[in-house]
Amino acid sequence: MTEVLSQHEIDTLLLAINAGDTSESEEFKPAADCRKIKIYDFKRPDKFTKNQIRAISIVHEDFCRNVTNKMSNLFTGLTHIHCASVDQLTYEEYVRSIPTPTTISIVETNSSMKTIEMEIDPAITFAMMKNLLGSENDSNFREQHELTTIEQKIMEYIVQSLFLPTLNDCWKNYDELNTELVKIKTYPNHDPIARWGDMVILVTIETKINEIEGMINICYPARFDKNLMFKLNNWSLFQGEKLPNLINSDPTKEEKEEFLKWSADAMEIECQVVLGNKKITIEELKHMDEGTILELDKLAGEPVDIYIQNKKIAQGEVIVIDETYGVRVTDIMRPNLD
Repeated sequence: MTEVLSQHEIDTLLLAINAGDTSESEEFKPAADCRKIKIYDFKRPDKFTKNQIRAISIVHEDFCRNVTNKMSNLFTGLTHIHCASVDQLTYEEYVRSIPTPTTISIVETNSSMKTIEMEIDPAITFAMMKNLLGSENDSNFREQHELTTIEQKIMEYIVQSLFLPTLNDCWKNYDELNTELVKIKTYPNHDPIARWGDMVILVTIETKINEIEGMINICYPARFDKNLMFKLNNWSLFQGEKLPNLINSDPTKEEKEEFLKWSADAMEIECQVVLGNKKITIEELKHMDEGTILELDKLAGEPVDIYIQNKKIAQGEVIVIDETYGVRVTDIMRPNLD
């Protein structure tokens, strides 16, 4: 199992690197057998394809942009967040990777994900409260301590007004989350949302408020239903569209037609532009070499043929776009109905 460092271990390692206390590693010696082998860990099976991970990353890139805009209105000074990574790992690895105590929001959803967690680094937690309350006395906000009742109420307000509505908006093209904050806890071992060995999706978001930097982690249990997994896997078909439920046990005629329309519009087909043709003999082919000039059957300036799936559908003229060739369509071939 891949080892995940705790926050304390990460801090200790960074201090050692900055102080120059780490010894240089031994020179790498390649193994005699250089075959490319992909190691598969049956204890950590991947639940999501690369395309689905990409879709989740796009959702949270949009989430970060919208939250950054809202934070600029809510907080004073420079605020910025961006999606750093989207990873698959076990729930145990996620819990071990976050500091204790910290700020963890337990959020219920109406989707197949059921319950998700949003963990906010203590440095960011107290930076937001300090900024929101306009406090200039750092001693009022001691990091790494369990939140008081008043501090929990402040964080509930921030999570409910800033993060959850934005999360709903960014997921709406794929699923209706309708998030609801259940509670805020400070110790990750209390009331876990998944079993230790269960796979989860961890979205890591780098956050900066003025000079304070930290992380926000969103943990999704890998309980996505088939409908949501299908939409994520085909995100390029449906970007910016409000999707119907495409995997109903008994989809309506309108849903089927809408899905077929989306699928047809997003389907990639091969387009070829043919400058000309020439038939050569085997003897000519045997003597062909670099610098050989082949005279085509088209005159200079004559329209070139455009083929789709090996069928001629148009003609056009060759143009230059920056440093690449292009074709301007000049004539569309109408189908013969006879």
